[in-house]
Amino acid sequence: MAKKVNDYGMQLNNAFIQLELLLLKKDTKNFKAIWDERSAMIKNNGFERFQVYMDLFLGRHYFQIHEDERAIELLTQVSEQVKAQKDMTLYTDAQNELAKIYIKNNPLKSLAILNDLEQYNPHPNPYLDLKAAALHELGKNIEALSVLNKAKLIYPEGWTAQNQKLLEQIKAALN
Repeated sequence: MAKKVNDYGMQLNNAFIQLELLLLKKDTKNFKAIWDERSAMIKNNGFERFQVYMDLFLGRHYFQIHEDERAIELLTQVSEQVKAQKDMTLYTDAQNELAKIYIKNNPLKSLAILNDLEQYNPHPNPYLDLKAAALHELGKNIEALSVLNKAKLIYPEGWTAQNQKLLEQIKAALN
C-alpha cells in the first residue's frame, strides 16, 4: 500500500519495523539484502538523516552474525553522530548495544559504558539487564543480584527466560 501511493514516510516506518522483526527473529540470511534495499530507498527519496537509524540496525545485525569488530565500529560511529545531534534516546540505544557486545570479552568496558549512560537516565530495560550481566562477568555478583532484582521489580512484564537464567546463574555463583 505504501509503495502504491508513494507514501515515503510510511515506507520508512515499515522499513524500521521490518528490520526490527528480522533482528528479533535472528533472520541473518535475509537481513543484509533487505537493509540494502531499504537504505537505497532512504537515499533515493531524500531521507538521508534517517540513515543513522539504519546503521544502528546494521550494527545490531553485525553483532548477531558475530562480526563484533564491524559492529563496534559502526555503533561507535552512530553513537558519536547522534550525541553530536543531541539525540540522547538513540545515543542510549547505541551505547546499550555496544555494552552488550563488550560484556563477554571486555566486561569492564561494558560496565564503564553503562555507568556513563546513567547521566542520560536510560530506560531500565535493557539497561539494568546489561549492567547486571556485566557485573556478573566481573564477579561482582552481589551488585549484579541487586541490579537484576531491581529490574524484576521495575518491569515485571518485560521479564524474560533469559533474565531468569541470568538471575539463577548469579545466585549459583553466590552459593
